[in-house]
Amino acid sequence: MGEQPQKRRLQVHLSTAIVLMFVAGFIVWVNVRPETHIVDRRGIPCRWEGYLSTDVSYGFPISYRKFVTLVAANDDEAAHHFVDTDRRGIVIDAFVALATLVMVWFLCEHWIQWRAFRKIEQQSQKL
Repeated sequence: MGEQPQKRRLQVHLSTAIVLMFVAGFIVWVNVRPETHIVDRRGIPCRWEGYLSTDVSYGFPISYRKFVTLVAANDDEAAHHFVDTDRRGIVIDAFVALATLVMVWFLCEHWIQWRAFRKIEQQSQKL
C-alpha cells in the first residue's frame, strides 16, 4: 500500500512539446512548398531553343509529386502537362520526418534530464 505508482514511460515535457511543434511545422512547410526548375529538352537548366520544361516538385528529401509542363520555345505548339507521383518518395519522406521528430524528442528530453541531474549534484555538493 505504501508503494508509489509507477511513472509512465513516455512522458514529454511542455518545452519538448513546443519544440516538436515547431519542428513538425518546419517539416510540413518543407514538404509542401513548391520547388521549381526550368530546363530545356536535354535537362540543362537554361532557356535555349526547343522545348522548355517547367518542373514543379513537392517533397523533402525525395520529391513525391512532380508537375511537368512542356512548352515550345517558339509558342507555336500547345503546352503539355504531366503529373508524376512517386510512392517511394512518400514513404521515404514520412520516415525522415518521423526519424527527425524522434531525434529531436530524444535530444530535448536528454538535455532536460542532464540539467536536472546537474542541479541535484550542485545542491548535494553545497550540503
